[in-house]
Amino acid sequence: QWHLDRFIHHSFFEERFKNSRILEIQGGGVPLASPLRTQYADNLILVGDAARHVNPITGGGIHTALSGGHIAGNFLADFLNQDKPPTAQNLEGYQNRWLEELGNKMWKLYDVKTEIFRKNDIRERDALLYQTMASYFSPHSEFKKI
Repeated sequence: QWHLDRFIHHSFFEERFKNSRILEIQGGGVPLASPLRTQYADNLILVGDAARHVNPITGGGIHTALSGGHIAGNFLADFLNQDKPPTAQNLEGYQNRWLEELGNKMWKLYDVKTEIFRKNDIRERDALLYQTMASYFSPHSEFKKI
């Protein structure tokens, strides 16, 4: 709670959330590791949490899962018209599309997160984290759609 309060009060969110209040607190697991390096195999394509398509900065996964599902659906629609067997080699194109459309940005965010959490000084780490979060949510962020 302390981190959320501090983030809100030291960013442009303060005005937006000035009349907000916490209704309840819940917890759960989120796969914040890097995306899987290989997200396909014979007869298999992984998307969403199964492929660790989770924003490594925010922990958000709904948008990334929907985007990954859209990419997978389009890939499979094209693939099924080619009359090829669903081998790993033939399904690799899905991951290539995912990397091009979404994955490379997710990997870049993962690298940013890794650099932040390598800092031993908690004040420096917190400052970098808040700065990164504030710039991430900026309307001009290159990561706006992740």
